[in-house]
Amino acid sequence: MIIDGDSSSILLNNTISENTGSFWGGGLLCWDGAIVTITNTILWNNKASFGPEINLDVWDDPTTVNISHSNVKGGQASVYIEKGCTLNWGPGMIDADPL
Repeated sequence: MIIDGDSSSILLNNTISENTGSFWGGGLLCWDGAIVTITNTILWNNKASFGPEINLDVWDDPTTVNISHSNVKGGQASVYIEKGCTLNWGPGMIDADPL
């Protein structure tokens, strides 16, 4: 999933799994000034060279992702954060097989 272009998005109660990004953001690629809020979402077993689960990238403007009460495989290590972008890793975050 790609979220871009100075947009604001809310992802609530989603499962994003088994996707492959050719290079960036296997599960979620956020870039160019996007402001994304993710809550109660599972990001699991996605694949990419940079940020297999989530990638925060800059084109013209930095990206901000606020995530809480979600399950992300690999935790923060599975998130690529380009210089200037912001990841707010909130409460209720886990890295546990969702079965």
